[in-house]
Amino acid sequence: MTASVRRPLKAIDLWIIKSVVALMAPKRREASSSGRRRRSASRFAVPGALFLALSLSGCLSSGGEPPVPLAHVDMSRMYGGWYLIATRKNGFEKGLVGPYDVYSKRPDGDIREDFYVRNGSFQAPLKHFTIHDWVRPGTNNAHWRVQVLWPINLPFLVLYTDPDYRYVLFGEDNRKLGWIYARAPIVPEADYQELHRLVVAEAGRFPALGANLFARGPQRGLAQLSVEPGIFCESGLLACEDSFLAALTLRSLAKAGQYEARLWAAGLAPTKDEIDKHSRRTVTLFLRLFGRTPA
Repeated sequence: MTASVRRPLKAIDLWIIKSVVALMAPKRREASSSGRRRRSASRFAVPGALFLALSLSGCLSSGGEPPVPLAHVDMSRMYGGWYLIATRKNGFEKGLVGPYDVYSKRPDGDIREDFYVRNGSFQAPLKHFTIHDWVRPGTNNAHWRVQVLWPINLPFLVLYTDPDYRYVLFGEDNRKLGWIYARAPIVPEADYQELHRLVVAEAGRFPALGANLFARGPQRGLAQLSVEPGIFCESGLLACEDSFLAALTLRSLAKAGQYEARLWAAGLAPTKDEIDKHSRRTVTLFLRLFGRTPA
């Protein structure tokens, strides 16, 4: 570490500031046509915080594990349209784009599911499937069965609903798959924070999934974040031998303060001035560690 630090090149400044802003004030995820095209073709690929369905998926005992509590579901509030906004990638949903479900009550009391989806791209024709679902008695309306193809029916377990029924989490028996549905295609940033808290809280009950989520979320994000400092280090603009360590340091600096307060619901959303101030502080501290002194 040196006391004198050369003013960084603009590219390094921008990289650090963009990273801080993304952590402190993430943009809303909007299902616009342009935003959707950038997502993978499997239902919706959602980063970091929205992998909550994976951490909560699974409900009944399997492999000797104790049963996981199900939600208490008010079916009258479950009916209507739902956007699938997050899921763990899986082979049987590969290629499905923009899925949308509408649940309604059948004349016999069971559930009618109208499933709308495109295959491969948002320019593909919209397909519509009608599916017969029903609720297993004695499960507080939380253990659904989905008859995709007679006589086969599969479990679809309601693990969580928020009090206003804006979000619902579905899982299945083996604790490996999960889905998050929302009433609107836009998820506000504050709700991402809430979902992120639940991911961390539930990882203890699902250690295998916790490890999987950590690898697919924070670890993957850190690997992507380390690309640019690697370039800067190799070109001599930064003084570091380990770009991964540089990225880890940046992420730690960026998350200090406001981010942690919001994660614990102990602070309000930062203002633009607060974000700018924190960005400048992060740049200064990062360059004290990795910046080169003037020649």
